[in-house]
Amino acid sequence: MSQILSYGGVNLYQEDLKLLEKGNWLNDRILSFCAEYLGEKYENVHIFGPPEVEMIKMAPDSRFVAECFGSIDFDGKNLVCFMLNDNSDASKIAGGSHWTLLVYSKISKKYLHLNSAPTANQNSIWTRKIARNCIELFPDSSLEVRETPCPSQKNGADCGVFVMEFARFCAENGDLSEISARLKSEKISEQRICWKNLILELGSK
Repeated sequence: MSQILSYGGVNLYQEDLKLLEKGNWLNDRILSFCAEYLGEKYENVHIFGPPEVEMIKMAPDSRFVAECFGSIDFDGKNLVCFMLNDNSDASKIAGGSHWTLLVYSKISKKYLHLNSAPTANQNSIWTRKIARNCIELFPDSSLEVRETPCPSQKNGADCGVFVMEFARFCAENGDLSEISARLKSEKISEQRICWKNLILELGSK
């Protein structure tokens, strides 16, 4: 494989870049890059990428999660995002078929779930488990998870780029109150090329 970018703890290859072309389902590495990039650029949000979220959702209990992630400093982070996949088999490295974004608001002390394909609702089960498993990280959490209105994808392949743009919206705005009004489905789909160009730009430096 031909590596095109090493960013934080993420290595991207030519085959990953091809997934950003129209009609392709995005993999863990692309979303992990997004999490690293936005987390470095914006100070008001912490984004757990796919590998960390898999650990949290498959964890046996909240103590395990606290041992793994308790050293993270969440002070100053208004929102904490979780890039969630519907994989239910812990033995599969790249399982699942749908991405959604779970967001914990430290202000409201509630979890908000952004699902661009509401009929694919397996992740709603995982959101509640993540909330329970993170109770030692966020002891003031009400454990309530709200399904939050958000733009919907028009095909079966764009869930990943929707999650990336939902995460970007969180990072840029610090809340989700106007996400449906300010983000349009057609524009989100078009962001594939913007992410591809960003990766190429960073890889050329």
